[in-house]
Amino acid sequence: MTGPRPCGKPTQRGAALLVALLAVALASVLALGLVEDQRRTLARTQALTETERSWQFAQGLESTLVERVRRARREGAGPMPLDGGWSAAFPVPGGAVRIRLIPRSDRFNLNSLADPTPERALRARDGLARLLAQLDLDPGLADALGDALRAGGRPVLLAHISELGEMDGFSTVDRTRLLPFVTVVPDPRSRLDVNAASAEALVAQVPELGSEAAERLILRAPYARPEDLFAQPELQALSAPDLANRLAVEGDWFLAHAEIALGDRVQDHYRLLNVSGAGYDARYVSLGIP
Repeated sequence: MTGPRPCGKPTQRGAALLVALLAVALASVLALGLVEDQRRTLARTQALTETERSWQFAQGLESTLVERVRRARREGAGPMPLDGGWSAAFPVPGGAVRIRLIPRSDRFNLNSLADPTPERALRARDGLARLLAQLDLDPGLADALGDALRAGGRPVLLAHISELGEMDGFSTVDRTRLLPFVTVVPDPRSRLDVNAASAEALVAQVPELGSEAAERLILRAPYARPEDLFAQPELQALSAPDLANRLAVEGDWFLAHAEIALGDRVQDHYRLLNVSGAGYDARYVSLGIP
């Protein structure tokens, strides 16, 4: 004879316990997920707050430094030694800040190939072709870039030097070799700062000038006044009446680089600035990309 069949209560109790354990585990997972979401939200909020604070610090420092440059020039301090050196770091709430102004008038402006006056644009092409030849690069790239900047029949300016990477013919090697001698600023008629420029950039800016003459001019720098520069025999020998529109003894364009350290975060702010006007002209602003 068989005994009585066991009732289902123990099995039901085991199933209930299993469901309870699963519910507790699920609740724990949900709770951890909520905690993690809150942690991420807090981290994002803190990062946004620090970014905004660093932005404000950078903006204030840039305007202050530009005003110092402008005041020194008004007081007749002569060419400013703005060679990209860092300012002394000074404390701000929660961290420290330092800034530097990197010259951008010391290089040949690629946007000069988009000058609305055809004569000036052709001269700029010639200048770039001479620079490319000096660097053992293909001079034909000057025509390629000039055509690209007038592809639609109207001149189009480059916004950033990185756009060369999208141009046909400009390899990574070409760009790396060319980069120390060229820049991109939004004024096709920007002047070259002879006191800060290289002989290669000077030849590109003034194609009528030979390489040896350019080297002699650079060796005699700095020039305190434009009159001192234009009195040099190499420039006196040229039949180029518009040299004052192409050359200068101090730069107007700079790349402002602010390094903001807040807590354990370091952020780099860059602005392309023109310091010649009543205000300062920030043509592009970037975070972490010069």
